[in-house]
Amino acid sequence: MQGVSTVQADTPSFDVQAVLPKNQVTPHIEFFDIRVSPDEEQSLQVDLANLTGKTNNITIDVAAPVTDLTGKVNYTDPNSQADPSAQYSVHKLFQGPKSVILAPHETKTVTLTLKTPPKDFSGLIIGSFIFSSDSNPSVRDDKKSHRLKNEIRVSIPIGLRSTNPPIATVAPDLDLGEPKIVTSPFGGGAIQIRLRNVEPAFTGEVTGTIDVHDKDEQTNSFRYKQKAFGIAPNSFFEMFTPWGGGVVQPGHYVLTYRFSAGERNWTFTRQLIVSRDEATSVNQTQPATQNNALIWWLIAILLVVLLVVSITVLVWYRGKKRGQQLNS
Repeated sequence: MQGVSTVQADTPSFDVQAVLPKNQVTPHIEFFDIRVSPDEEQSLQVDLANLTGKTNNITIDVAAPVTDLTGKVNYTDPNSQADPSAQYSVHKLFQGPKSVILAPHETKTVTLTLKTPPKDFSGLIIGSFIFSSDSNPSVRDDKKSHRLKNEIRVSIPIGLRSTNPPIATVAPDLDLGEPKIVTSPFGGGAIQIRLRNVEPAFTGEVTGTIDVHDKDEQTNSFRYKQKAFGIAPNSFFEMFTPWGGGVVQPGHYVLTYRFSAGERNWTFTRQLIVSRDEATSVNQTQPATQNNALIWWLIAILLVVLLVVSITVLVWYRGKKRGQQLNS
């Protein structure tokens, strides 16, 4: 689990630091990793500092981690929710407070309250506290504490473990949704599919290979190697596989997904039918691909012209040289 996720700003408006409790599992870190008993109120403290000369209203939210488009686990999205496979989530456990008002240049220790699950649980419950301000965004860059940057929020991850878990060791397990053809966030046609980690354990680093086969036309088939990624417990990764060859062709495709994490391996087979209308719609949103094709045609024409000119000059030069030889 990564450290505090924060915002880098020229004039930070507030700072926040975790005060590690006695039931902290991992010492000397800047986020909460605690072992809890059932059906209790767990108090967690943070030191909030107003770095401005004005009253500062700090909003406190909770979030579930998700894997972002780069393959990294992100703790800073306040709109994220836990996967349906999660037995418990920080959204349901967090009791408050929802906001804190700080006087100019005030530093205050704030107590955050969680209601622990009614019974022991296996694995990890993962989430984060997200702090935001009505004032300028927060806080300083601190590579030593592994802080992550965005523009408006500060996030402190939290992990809960049970004192008496029913299952001592939980392994991750992947489940794959259904594919659809879309325009990729990176541009061009892509296959979108949701890969879920349905167990309360981190996957570690996952690598993957996707084979796409057209059942009727093998020339439309391609393979894509997915960049390494990770998925948090009971979380998901919205995957976008770029379409090989750029231009999407209508057809009936068989997709084979293979993933590996350590000694664990998963293989999934899915069907994807791309209609002519879907292919046309996606291809119309790919001006870069069309421009590239035009550029390559222009380059080809230019090369042909240069070749013709070169041959013409060579013939003329040889003819001139022979004429000189005859005259001598």
